[in-house]
Amino acid sequence: MLDSVDTWPATHTPVGALQLVPVRLARDLPLLAAWMNDPAVAAFWELSGPAETTAAHVRAQLEGDGRSVPCLGVLDGTPMSYWEIYRADLDPVAR
Repeated sequence: MLDSVDTWPATHTPVGALQLVPVRLARDLPLLAAWMNDPAVAAFWELSGPAETTAAHVRAQLEGDGRSVPCLGVLDGTPMSYWEIYRADLDPVAR
């Protein structure tokens, strides 16, 4: 469904090139777990705690049906945000 996110080109913004890069747990889990344990982030995502908490959330998407793709927002080569790209029309909230 969303199997080509990794081919999307960067978007040029006033502060640099922003690209969405699909998460690879082996590479990205330490960074994601650190972000999810930041109090400001934890209040929204509710994924604080051991790295396995974040890993389980991301793994469910990576091994799921393709309706959601976890991505890093990378600005000029520096990871700076976490995104979940999904088909809104297939999301349970849309029903």
